[in-house]
Parts: sequence; C-alpha cells; structure tokens
Amino acid sequence: HPFMLATQFHPEFLSRPNRPHPLFLAFLDAVRKQAGARMDRVNSFELVEEILEQKSQE
Repeated sequence: HPFMLATQFHPEFLSRPNRPHPLFLAFLDAVRKQAGARMDRVNSFELVEEILEQKSQE
C-alpha cells in the first residue's frame, strides 16, 4: 500500500475544521495522487477547502 502510518499521538485532537493537522493533509494528498486521473483537483488543499465548505452548508 502506498501510504503507511504509525503514530503514538492523536492528531485529531490538534485538528480543527478550518485547520486540519498536516498528517491528515498528507493522507489526503496521497489519496489524490493514488486516484490519479479520477480526481480533477490541483492539490489537496483545494479538496479540503471544498469538503469544509460543503460541511458548513449542511
């Protein structure tokens, strides 16, 4: 698998909806790269911003 992760800390406690932890951004970036042509995004930050915008409208 292209993205392996082992951690003893809890990045979810350091994340906020408008400021995701870099670990989560790295994970999203790996997902985007793996998806390749299936996703038409410039970078993971745009994807995160889009997700946050959708959540704020719910």
